[in-house]
Amino acid sequence: MTDDVAIERISLRSVDPVTGKRYHSLYKPAPSPEVLARLQFNPKDSETQLLPRLKEYWSNSSSLQAFYPEAVQINADQDPHIVSESLESCLVKPLSKPHDW
Repeated sequence: MTDDVAIERISLRSVDPVTGKRYHSLYKPAPSPEVLARLQFNPKDSETQLLPRLKEYWSNSSSLQAFYPEAVQINADQDPHIVSESLESCLVKPLSKPHDW
């Protein structure tokens, strides 16, 4: 995914301190004004804090790919639900057929 998408996904997430439920301003907004008023954002999720982490990721990504050659690559620049389903389909392998012995 692009840095812009990563920043959007991370910087717009929040948590309700009363219920512990997680929300996202775009993908899963708070269900009511009351919940919206009490949402908390993690300061580490701000764009200012994310940019150095993204820079570090990109500077190490080729080393990570070399270390994990069988890692699955997914286009994460899609709807989060589609990304989740794509990842799940890569992780869940069909069971092998039993041998007839």
